[in-house]
Amino acid sequence: MLGITGWLVLAAMAVDGDSIRQAGVNYRLACVDAPEWSQPWGRASQEALQELMPAITHLETTDVDRFGRPVVLAWMGRDLAQRHLVRAGLAYVDLRYQGSCPTQNLLNAQKAAQREKLGVWRDPDAIPPWEWRRGRH
Repeated sequence: MLGITGWLVLAAMAVDGDSIRQAGVNYRLACVDAPEWSQPWGRASQEALQELMPAITHLETTDVDRFGRPVVLAWMGRDLAQRHLVRAGLAYVDLRYQGSCPTQNLLNAQKAAQREKLGVWRDPDAIPPWEWRRGRH
């Protein structure tokens, strides 16, 4: 199911820093890629997304990933949970699923996190999750 489709987010949980589970369905956050659970900042990213869950008002499907998961924008009113994660340095802007993403807004948030050395940006040798997965599998 593609297009602008919203769901009220009730009883949802953060699976990791870029995935949400609600009613047995896993959703992938659009626009971002968070550190894997076994990477530095992976748990912090998941915990941050979980803390944002009560503020998420609806999910908007923008795509479906290769695993069949809906790729969604997680709206907190007029703001995105993704922007909060990126701004805190707990997720990277992911250019793979940018169709409906406010790319410049997210890139500005990432630049601010880099400048302030927040989260993953504290470590100049941090490995982005897409490189981590490629090296581990």
